[in-house]
Amino acid sequence: MRLAKFMVLLAIVMLPTMATSAMLEYQSVGLNSIAEFHFAPSVFDGQSIRIGELNFLLDGVPTTSLCAKAEGNMLGAPYEVEIVDLATQSLGLNKAAYLYRNYFAALSDGVQAAGLQVAIWEVIHDDNNPETGALYITGNAAVVASANSYLALLSGYSAVGDVVYLRAVDDACQDVFVPDTYIPEPATLAMMATGIGSLFLKRKRS
Repeated sequence: MRLAKFMVLLAIVMLPTMATSAMLEYQSVGLNSIAEFHFAPSVFDGQSIRIGELNFLLDGVPTTSLCAKAEGNMLGAPYEVEIVDLATQSLGLNKAAYLYRNYFAALSDGVQAAGLQVAIWEVIHDDNNPETGALYITGNAAVVASANSYLALLSGYSAVGDVVYLRAVDDACQDVFVPDTYIPEPATLAMMATGIGSLFLKRKRS
């Protein structure tokens, strides 16, 4: 009985940590298109890279998304990300979440995926022009046109509430957007904690 109560209390104490952080591990690229990328803070500045979707594991769950910053790196060992309230973040990051929320699920080819990714980078880092400024791309006119089409859709911008911004604890690593359905709600976690306690109680009685 005491053990069951202890497990429930331990799980409840851990809820804030469980609900606000996760582990992310890169797997592969998804829909993408190749273009020359220019952004001085990035290690990929001046290189031809695959731009578009990224496939990764989020606490072991297969997930596909887009980068939320242009200078981060997802390659290598798994790393910790934390949930950040978008209401506390810049307008550019919120506009990026709007683009992700409304257009990511409808991507059907690599040019669209690359265009949406470039548009997201532009509203976060630069001047909303994929051909000029601090961040721009060359060598792929179709991706430029796609990015411009998504940027034009920002005329309908409004804040979104069902997108989660996951920021890397290690600033050198990549941030991402995911739907809020990937993150268990506190109530769900509380039910899990209660279930763990009940399981230990049943074992004790038997």
